[in-house]
Amino acid sequence: MEGAVTVGVLFVAEREFRSWVAAQVMESFERGVDGLLEARRKRLADTKVRAEALAQAPEVKAAIRGELDATTRQSLIRRYRELAGQAENPAPARPGIPGESTPAVPVMGVADMAGQIRFFGPAAPRLRHAKGGPRPEERLRDPDLMGETIVGYGVVDDPGPEGTALREVVLVPVRDGGRGIGWFFLGRNALTAEDRAFERMGEASGRDVRSGLVIDGTWYVGGVAAALAEELDRGLDDDFWQGGKPRVVEAEGADYLLMARELNPGSPLGKGVQIGVFPLARLAAAIHDLRTAVAAAGLFALGITALVAWWLARRFSSPIHALVEATERVREGDFEGQVIVRSKDELGLLAREFNEMTRGLGLKEKYHDLLGKTSDPAVARRLMDGSLELGGEVREAAVIFCDIRGFTAMTDGMAPPRVIALLNEHMTAMNRIIHAHGGVVDKFVGDLVMAVFGAPVGAADDLERAAACAVAMMRERQRLNRETGKPVEIGIGLAGGEVVAGLMGSEERLNYTVLGDRVNLASRLCSMAAAGDVLVDGASAVRLRGKMAMTRRGTAPAKGFRDEIEVWELGV
Repeated sequence: MEGAVTVGVLFVAEREFRSWVAAQVMESFERGVDGLLEARRKRLADTKVRAEALAQAPEVKAAIRGELDATTRQSLIRRYRELAGQAENPAPARPGIPGESTPAVPVMGVADMAGQIRFFGPAAPRLRHAKGGPRPEERLRDPDLMGETIVGYGVVDDPGPEGTALREVVLVPVRDGGRGIGWFFLGRNALTAEDRAFERMGEASGRDVRSGLVIDGTWYVGGVAAALAEELDRGLDDDFWQGGKPRVVEAEGADYLLMARELNPGSPLGKGVQIGVFPLARLAAAIHDLRTAVAAAGLFALGITALVAWWLARRFSSPIHALVEATERVREGDFEGQVIVRSKDELGLLAREFNEMTRGLGLKEKYHDLLGKTSDPAVARRLMDGSLELGGEVREAAVIFCDIRGFTAMTDGMAPPRVIALLNEHMTAMNRIIHAHGGVVDKFVGDLVMAVFGAPVGAADDLERAAACAVAMMRERQRLNRETGKPVEIGIGLAGGEVVAGLMGSEERLNYTVLGDRVNLASRLCSMAAAGDVLVDGASAVRLRGKMAMTRRGTAPAKGFRDEIEVWELGV
């Protein structure tokens, strides 16, 4: 009788344990792989922006025409460093994974329509495919591919001890006079920091989880040998590779849980798949241990056996449920909650690491929120990602100064809280208009606001957007005057040209701003502007001719300028 009871308890316990663990593992595994994919998408979007910006450089067209020399090569590399804000020294290689060092300048190159590839990276490697097929330069001869940016995956041969390295490559078509003349390459390390964090999280929780890439059918997954990869590959079909549900495959006498997400569907160059591999051997061992323990407990009464099973299930499930609940709180933006550490085993270690991560995320969120309130959001984002450094650079920009006319007389006798409320209402409206037109608020000084178009990021239509913004600011102020009944009158000055832009100050206190005679000219025009005027200098008026309604106001002397300046008024 006791033997039958023991067998029944063993069967029920094993079935419930398998079901519960499978559900927990599957959910956690899918969430982790999807997180890797989302991180890769964000990084790839950033790489595309940089590649498409660099593809417009004249050095790229010169290289495609075969005019590449040392000066042109260094000029393009400098352009990349300025755009990416990268350090001069390369990051160290990851131990145990050959070819994973990330140089300060990734693989860069061009290919003309004849298929010849020239690389600009430090090691000047050659991009190849993992498993035969046409080389990249042969595929790129097809003019039908010149329509849009392409993402591909491949391997580069680096000279030296590092061997081969995986690359995620963005290819941007280059045109000259409307005719496609070639491609611009920008390649980055395809194995990311998120892959390593995913593996460390698996190790901390006692799971030997692996993440990597499969490129054109060849596996690049750390810890997965070539023979194992080949046997796993035979157990998978097209539905799996196209991002289907996770699959359990038997290989080398053990079960593995696999999940894949296609990275560049439809790409004609180097198909890439993000893959996660989770060995289930430990799970099988845990089930075997459970079976042995329950069988050994067959001499005890059914009540004692049920009590032990309940205690074991609760001991393992409670920390995991606590982590799941804490993860949901973090996803909703709550970084204050902490997971209680109840043990010193792997689950306890995972709980402690989770608490440290949550505290770090919360502190970063507070810093980000504070920085976004004390500086322009565009500048704040670049300060957070480290792409702005102490010093300046010459940029083509447009500068706006907007000042309230008669502010001192208007606020004479007004209570300080009312003065602050009036200024806040006005500055909020002006700030909203500036951001809507793609400008950056440089500073607020009393009742004056200064805005910049073209720094830290420039565009070809900076002056046109600045002029449209100035007119919109005046119209918005007139609308507010009608609605609030508060007669606040403003004057606006606008000038465009070369300025010096950058972080000015000391290592302890910095301010991102622009300097130069164009800035001074915009300030002088603002001082000249009467209530309701939007004034612009003569050089800027020439560039705006035919795009904005303008009236010439003649010439006028300006402090700090030897000659009189030509003044135009924009129509409001």
